[in-house]
Amino acid sequence: MLDSACNDPAFFAAIHEAMESSDRRRGERRDYECVQLLAAFDGQELPGQQDFQHERCCDLSPQGMSFLTRRPPNQPFLVVALGEVPFTFVVAKIIRVTPLEQPGLVKIGCEFQRKI
Repeated sequence: MLDSACNDPAFFAAIHEAMESSDRRRGERRDYECVQLLAAFDGQELPGQQDFQHERCCDLSPQGMSFLTRRPPNQPFLVVALGEVPFTFVVAKIIRVTPLEQPGLVKIGCEFQRKI
């Protein structure tokens, strides 16, 4: 069941700790079936509130996440609003775009770059 209010405080704390650490160890990916807000980002001008879309996340780790979409971003980065209000905003770099068997659906793999 997908839920737009997914909340796992311990896991979010681990993500924050990993992102602030200079030692970027490879973390285990966890299933993270949740709807989160994402917006395309050109790396310079932050997206506005109207630019965020609800997308279905698949998995999450301290280094990144993946999600399913019918509208692949047209920019190299995303701004991801993680958790619930107040959101934790992070910049993620798009690493992989994988077309799926279902026509028009792609899986996007992203690597977290920094917190905003």
